[in-house]
Amino acid sequence: MKKLTTSAIEAAQPGDTIRDDQVSGLQVRAGAKRKTFYLYFRTRAGREQRPKIGHYGDITIEQARRIARSWLADNAEGKSPVVRTGPEKPTVADLHAKWQELHKPRLKPETQRGQESQWNAHIIPKLGRRVAASLTDDDVASLHDSISRHSPVMANRVHALLTTAFKMAEQRPLRWIQPGSNPCRGIRRNKERPRTRYVDDTEFLTAFEAVPEPVQDFLAIALLTGARQGDLRHLQRTDLTPAGIVIVEGKTTLTTGKTRIVAWSEALRFFVRRSLERQAVVAEKGADK
Repeated sequence: MKKLTTSAIEAAQPGDTIRDDQVSGLQVRAGAKRKTFYLYFRTRAGREQRPKIGHYGDITIEQARRIARSWLADNAEGKSPVVRTGPEKPTVADLHAKWQELHKPRLKPETQRGQESQWNAHIIPKLGRRVAASLTDDDVASLHDSISRHSPVMANRVHALLTTAFKMAEQRPLRWIQPGSNPCRGIRRNKERPRTRYVDDTEFLTAFEAVPEPVQDFLAIALLTGARQGDLRHLQRTDLTPAGIVIVEGKTTLTTGKTRIVAWSEALRFFVRRSLERQAVVAEKGADK
């Protein structure tokens, strides 16, 4: 019996069948145009099954073996091993569309924009047309390395995004790749150093004096509260309490449910009052039109 090797598959003629000596039931059948991996097994009820795993060239022998082992393990537990929804050969671009449908709505708007930019700038141009199940860790490592040359931190962000997307592809209802075959595993992330450079008082005052009053108020309130830009943009009048300003920290509230109150100081009260008075004037002018 021929061993299931690359050279044996490439030499196979239409009508030939090559059976694997490592995974029981795994075989390649040569057709007129393509050579295809199949898995032969019997269910617990004794029913014969010969599901197609994929075409040689779209997936490698090792990937076919991983998928076959996973299907056999599912069958041994009484589960149906062939579960897939969506296109016959979903691509990375198809995975992007499913990410938009299933995962993106759970993210904050700022995170949505950032991750969409990563898809469009880095992932889709390089991998968008590739069949998702054919991607290997070498493909992901190559993408990570190419981004790392000019932006090591961005390379880590793109890798994290792809990891999440392929975890989704492993799970039901998709099952576009088999559990345990995520190609993002084992990629070494770049080291990230925390920022140690801070704006000093002179630099802050120079910038403060150069910007218009609305921006001055925003800068001052950010400095006095220590709040992130996104958190300040979402402040409501109801967050201004007698005890201070209630800051809802968007990056942590979803996981901890905590908020904090920044007590009033004379400076904080001045800039908040000036901002509110300006908003009232703008609103009054708008009502007069």
